[in-house]
Order: sequence, then C-alpha cells, then structure tokens
Amino acid sequence: MLLMFLIATDQPLDIAFLVDCSSYTTDEKWKFILSFLQNAIDQLRILPGTKGNHLALVTYSSSALAVYDFNGSQNVTDIKKIIGTMKRRAGYRRPDEALKLASSSIFTPGSGARDSAKKVI
Repeated sequence: MLLMFLIATDQPLDIAFLVDCSSYTTDEKWKFILSFLQNAIDQLRILPGTKGNHLALVTYSSSALAVYDFNGSQNVTDIKKIIGTMKRRAGYRRPDEALKLASSSIFTPGSGARDSAKKVI
C-alpha cells in the first residue's frame, strides 16, 4: 500500500530506507530484505535532478550507518550495486539509532536533502 502511494504522487520525494542488519536478522530475512529493496527501487521513480524521487539507505544494528545519501548519483543501477554489497553486522536491533541518524544527518542539505521534496522514511 505504501509503495502505491509513493508511486502515485507527483511531488518529488526524498525517501530513506532504514534497514535492520542486526544479529536478529536471519539469513532468510536478510535475503528477503535485499530482494525487497532491489524490487522496490524499480517502482519508485528514482531519478537524478529535481523532478524525480531520491533515495538514501541507512543500515542499523547497535549503531546506524549511512550507506547511501541523497548526494549519490540517484542512478538505479548504482543503487542496486550498493544494495548488493550491504552486509549484516553483529549487534542489537536499535532502530532508534537509525532514526537519529536520518534526522541529524540524512535529511539535511549537506546530505543532499531537497527543500522542495517531501521526506519519507
């Protein structure tokens, strides 16, 4: 349902995926997450420039890591390569750390967030 909303809107979006890569994510779940991300970005009108949607990726376990921010190329092929290199990390599940990072670092002009775009996590 969420993807349908994101696809249907005409307003540009800055979309950040917060991805659980903690020890609590099994191999099976990790494969599902990576497959979901690969398929989802094909549907989200990710394009460079001001009109398309832009994507950021944050992984988290005990801490959060910005894997890709809005300053990236916003090229779907490049993003898929980055998703393919993402690894699970040992640690606890701390989505609060990912939310803090998104708020303090990802959705900022320095990380390429656009004033004209709606922000979506």
